[in-house]
Amino acid sequence: MDSRFSEQARIRSYHLSAGPLSTYKSLALRELENWCCNIDEEKKVISDIEVPFPSSVDDAIDLVNAHKTIPPEGQTQPLTEK
Repeated sequence: MDSRFSEQARIRSYHLSAGPLSTYKSLALRELENWCCNIDEEKKVISDIEVPFPSSVDDAIDLVNAHKTIPPEGQTQPLTEK
């Protein structure tokens, strides 16, 4: 494994589009969470999940850098590179 990726990434949010009065939104969120945690259970709402994983370490770094932001003042500060 590349030394730049020695720690696990923790994804804390994702976007779910649901129509008005969607009674299955909570179930869909649980199914997504289970999928992210490698819990293999039958899905009742979601039929397919596609994730375009980067094909190389450099592509992964570019993807992360494209979404990098500076936190608002008073919140945690970004890590500095070694």
